[in-house]
Amino acid sequence: MSTMRRGRSLRTMPRSFVGAVVAVAGVVIASGQQPAPAGAFTAGQAQAGREAYSAACASCHRPDLRGAGEAPPLAGANFLTAWGSLTAADLFGRIRSTMPPGPPGPPGSAGALGDAAYVSIVAYILQANGAAAGSQALTADSSARISTVSPGSPGSSGQSPAGAVASPSAVAAGA
Repeated sequence: MSTMRRGRSLRTMPRSFVGAVVAVAGVVIASGQQPAPAGAFTAGQAQAGREAYSAACASCHRPDLRGAGEAPPLAGANFLTAWGSLTAADLFGRIRSTMPPGPPGPPGSAGALGDAAYVSIVAYILQANGAAAGSQALTADSSARISTVSPGSPGSSGQSPAGAVASPSAVAAGA
């Protein structure tokens, strides 16, 4: 008889209880869609990267990282599609070996900014793509996958997502 009552109780549960269970399940599912945890770079690195980017990159890639002409965007959904499966070290290597455009060597050519500036620019790009700063400094050999640390919404840099693809091959071609 007690099993009947239990069965009957389950069938006659108030709809508000069922609604509450569904709402809690929705919150649990949505919490899995939150931005990646902080920690891929420091706030100081991102700020230094913003300054280096403004001085050395913004004239081609635009101050909002949206790109222009042959300079691909460095923020937004298409950037993350092209670069998301790669690591911060891959992005660092590509930028260092190709930016600013020109042959390696003299000031104003590829590799001329120095490793610290390139690492900071990568931190700024990650932040512009929604990554949060943390206490761990980004390094040139960071194995952090870009899609893992950059969820795709603008970070505290205030940059808006861009439209066109900034693929690894486009950057290598000197765009």
